[in-house]
Amino acid sequence: MERNYVNERSTSGLILVKLCRNCGILLAALALLIGGSAAMANGPSTLRLTVPTRMVSNKTLTLKAELIDAAGQIDWRVFNVTGVVSATRVSDGSPVPTSITVFETMSGGAGGGGPFADEIRLYNGVGSVSITLDNGAAEGPGDILVTVTVGAASASKVVTVLDGGDVGIFRNLAGTLTGADLLWRPQDGVIHLFGDVTVGAGSTLTIEPGTIVMVDAGPPNAGTAILVNSGTVHAVGTREQPIAFFPSSGPLAMVLPQSTQNNPPSWRGFYHSGNGTSTYQWMIVSGAGNAIVVGHPRPPIFRMMDSYSVNMSDSVVADSPGNVMVAIAGASGTYHVQRSLFSRCGIGGEFIGTGYTALFEDSWFTRIGRAPEPNGVDGDTLHFDRPGNTAIVRRCVLTDCGDDLIDHSTSATPVLENCLLYDARDKVVSLDGTGLITMTNCLAFDAPGQVRCAGAPAIITNCTFSTTSSVNGQNCVTSAIRNSVFWTSSIPTCCGLVTNTIVGNPSHLGCGIGNLSVDPMFANPATGDYTLLPGSPALTAGPLGEQIGWLGFPVPSVCQSNSDCNDNDPCTDDSCDSGICSYKPMICPPGILGDMNCDGLVNTLDIPAFALATVDASAYASAYPGCNIRHGDTNGDTLVNGADAQAFVALIIGP
Repeated sequence: MERNYVNERSTSGLILVKLCRNCGILLAALALLIGGSAAMANGPSTLRLTVPTRMVSNKTLTLKAELIDAAGQIDWRVFNVTGVVSATRVSDGSPVPTSITVFETMSGGAGGGGPFADEIRLYNGVGSVSITLDNGAAEGPGDILVTVTVGAASASKVVTVLDGGDVGIFRNLAGTLTGADLLWRPQDGVIHLFGDVTVGAGSTLTIEPGTIVMVDAGPPNAGTAILVNSGTVHAVGTREQPIAFFPSSGPLAMVLPQSTQNNPPSWRGFYHSGNGTSTYQWMIVSGAGNAIVVGHPRPPIFRMMDSYSVNMSDSVVADSPGNVMVAIAGASGTYHVQRSLFSRCGIGGEFIGTGYTALFEDSWFTRIGRAPEPNGVDGDTLHFDRPGNTAIVRRCVLTDCGDDLIDHSTSATPVLENCLLYDARDKVVSLDGTGLITMTNCLAFDAPGQVRCAGAPAIITNCTFSTTSSVNGQNCVTSAIRNSVFWTSSIPTCCGLVTNTIVGNPSHLGCGIGNLSVDPMFANPATGDYTLLPGSPALTAGPLGEQIGWLGFPVPSVCQSNSDCNDNDPCTDDSCDSGICSYKPMICPPGILGDMNCDGLVNTLDIPAFALATVDASAYASAYPGCNIRHGDTNGDTLVNGADAQAFVALIIGP
């Protein structure tokens, strides 16, 4: 780590030698204390499953699992955890052997090298998995109990197994849909698409909750599809009875090719053209993407052209080798995605139309596009293109990506708000010189390509960048970076307007107002916990004494009154300013100032703690949990460093 501590160490060191001639034991203990780490709180409380109510014995079943905290919200604080999937017969409790499908086994990312047998991986509290019954068609029909266990949390759902060898369970459809064929229901058995189906102008295909649809692969590069030509699809399931689309080819359709763009055993997807709007809600889609590539190197699954619009909510697209959503050249519709999960897909989405609006909210993109880059099949999470469009990503998690988390070109202007962006092979955001990136309240780390501006402006407010992630190449005239944290990454404060920002490299200071180079005291970056420890300088570094950097997920911490902001820190004046807590630093009261080991006294026993605080704030927080580092701000400048040494010595020596 590069820190400006050389002079501070020598200053405090000289004073400590004068005060403590026999400090070898204390210094040795100090070295041990630096190795501590902060533990992450707020573990999971319960588990919630979304599972189709029926499956075909020799086909696949895809499910979603969510960790739910005590407040009933997704426990996003658990960045990466695995669980197990199992099944038993409801009738007698006997085990039903299962296996999970394997999408790819690339080494990169949190899910690299796996998955292991019966494993489900959850990112920030959300995960999915696809399973098969080992006995296949030999597994007798009846009810099974599918169980997911993650740590101490467990949940189960009853799934009815249908006999895949019974041709009577299938309702076979192909061609243009009219009349009764425009209504798909659970009582129809299994809807089986053995060829393309078309929903023409003026027609509406209604798919009721609990319906399951099996789709044949079709020809290579032209798989079986639902073609919506100025018609409407109204596919609205429920949490208890989601709609499910799965491939006739089984696990073969749910593999990401590593050297080619298309996987022929997959089916194609949903292709929309003309005018209209389709709605997909509580739907689970797997094994799709067998078609011609129209943009980046994976075929579309949900394809939009002309002015057609799509609304998707509470849905899952998983184990699909295609590109989840593609607005092709000329597309001008509105694409609104809410509370959905895209996991183990070739690409998350690509929008290359003109005049479109793409809005993603409260959605998860995990393990996207992991394939060899030299083969030309790497994948972005989202790609936005062209000027004159609206692209907004709000309250989303983008992680474990094979290329860029956000890619864009040709003057695109994406907006990222309240997002977690991490663990990518390449960039957080990729710009061209005529684009613009706006990021507000985002946390970004573990993306070595950083935010690459290529001369474009970057408007960054209340964001935190860490562990190889930063901003580079930004336009130094029009960029504005405010109230942010770059640690241990850094950013030059003399490029554009940079104010009230912490930078990792002190040589980058020199311009702007209120900029610092000081450890922000993250709680535990090793586990993804970038919240701030008590006494962090980032809590009070804003222009009004408010917190800088990332303010929380899925939205910034908010307040209604001053009492909501009480952090029990006697060294700050806590107040609620415009809905955001502000912690203005004050001189600590007598009896606290200088008490660095929190024993209620100020004496030579505080020396090793003070020395540690001036060298490594995070190590101090770990070694002295519950102690406020601001007790060492003996000169009243709101920082704890070597400049406090003289006043600290005066406190110990006394009058």
